[in-house]
Amino acid sequence: MDEHAAEARDERPRHTYAEAVERFFAETSIKPRTKPILTLAVETEMRREELLGITVRSIDLERREIHLDKTKTNARAACP
Repeated sequence: MDEHAAEARDERPRHTYAEAVERFFAETSIKPRTKPILTLAVETEMRREELLGITVRSIDLERREIHLDKTKTNARAACP
């Protein structure tokens, strides 16, 4: 790689992950009420079935965890 290409790459604006997610929501026509669940899905990499299985009892606010009763491997898990 030549020197000019390296300099040009370093001059690109750097965006944080959070900024990229916010930009995605701003550029799409997603309803505001779906934003929290989509953010949770992206941040935790949970599968659809895991997200749909979340109940009030599965959320531990003190530990900041969500306890999953059933995962892809049919095992219990905690998601930070």
